[in-house]
Amino acid sequence: MKSSGDCFEAHGGTGCDCSACCRLVCDSDPYCCNGEWDSECVILADLLCRLDCNSNGVPDPLDICLNSSEDCNGNNVPDECDDCNSNGSADFIDILTGISSDCNNNCDPDECDIIYGISKDCNNDGTPDECEIASDCNGNGTIDLDDGPTFCPKAGVIAVDLIAIADPSGSVDDDSIQLLCQNVFKETVSRLQASNVLDVRAAWVSIIEDQPNSSCRDWTMPVDTPVPVCIGVEDRFIDDFNGDDSNSNGEEWGDASAVMTSPYGTYPLGTDQDGRPQAWDIRDAVLILIPISDEGPQDGGIFSDDACNCNDDASMWNLIQQAVIENVQVIPMPTSGTPQCVYDSVDPTSYMARVADLTSGSVVDARGWPLSTTTEEISLQLEDAIHTAISISPRLKCNETCRSDFNNDGVVDGADFGYLLASWGACPAPCQTDLNGDGAVDGGDVGLFLADWGPC
Repeated sequence: MKSSGDCFEAHGGTGCDCSACCRLVCDSDPYCCNGEWDSECVILADLLCRLDCNSNGVPDPLDICLNSSEDCNGNNVPDECDDCNSNGSADFIDILTGISSDCNNNCDPDECDIIYGISKDCNNDGTPDECEIASDCNGNGTIDLDDGPTFCPKAGVIAVDLIAIADPSGSVDDDSIQLLCQNVFKETVSRLQASNVLDVRAAWVSIIEDQPNSSCRDWTMPVDTPVPVCIGVEDRFIDDFNGDDSNSNGEEWGDASAVMTSPYGTYPLGTDQDGRPQAWDIRDAVLILIPISDEGPQDGGIFSDDACNCNDDASMWNLIQQAVIENVQVIPMPTSGTPQCVYDSVDPTSYMARVADLTSGSVVDARGWPLSTTTEEISLQLEDAIHTAISISPRLKCNETCRSDFNNDGVVDGADFGYLLASWGACPAPCQTDLNGDGAVDGGDVGLFLADWGPC
């Protein structure tokens, strides 16, 4: 690979030796980093990298590269020069002295985040919406992340509950819904069930509108289903309402997902052979939600200007709140036609990206399916995403001193060694008996097991 060189001289390499200057130039002309740092790149460097906002005789990018100036928000301008609210004081001083707040810790005052559209302020209270999620929703003195349900798998088997929440507005056509249900979701579930370390239970939920093929519907969420909300938040209900009284083409994946963060004992898993509802039995299990949609989380819309409004914002943050309260992970699946504000692979603030990130989930990008991505590829991506979610699930919590107590009887002994031998060999995550996490149960794990021998 070609090496970088002086930012202000043409050379045969890619990029240049000051990262701050290099970013400025390559943002304007990617060829300078992908092809060659030529004379045109030098011209750009002279234009972009010679500024000296603090008048110390050193160009701003070089200040940053030499660490003589900080650049907390990554905008390639020394912090002492940032004054977004034009009050004559540097932003970092405003934050440090309490003149301005920085609730999201992005090094910019909150009022600037709101003014420049970095953050929404739907209730116009001067605080970015993402900062108004209560950390202690039930007011019991424990933050929600540490207060949710946890369990330690028994006998080396991890129980997993999967709920797919299907697009309700009709914008994903019926044939695609059928394929996503049968050839992606249910095939993935079958492969997961074949594992000797997972006990998988799954359901496909539609919202208000019955999908035409009943094999792709275990339960339809009816109108007026109450949506859980944090204390002090306005009541929410499933209503499939798009906000203009004209029709019912709104999306509901945000609120519907919030409903299913606590399905146990309340909502049906499906029906038995006699058509009677089967309730979700309460059990210690990893709970993963998979909302499948091409629209915003609440009001729908296929364009950014109507897909990402304050109603969508409220639905998204409420879903995140409820998922954190219940230690639930979300794996959104955007389909073809999804607006960039709903999901953009390079924008961590897009709705699905933010939901996945803040709930320890991930996004399975189905926007290219079925044209540029096969059904099998999407299914395998979903399977990988579920395996990863299980391996980092906040619901899985075991006493580290009892990591080898596979049958959870309070002692590490021969019975536990039997579990270890039964899973000998390749054992991809999640694998409780792979104590050193190298993807296989072997001699290395035996050593750790023997170190844990006895009461624990």
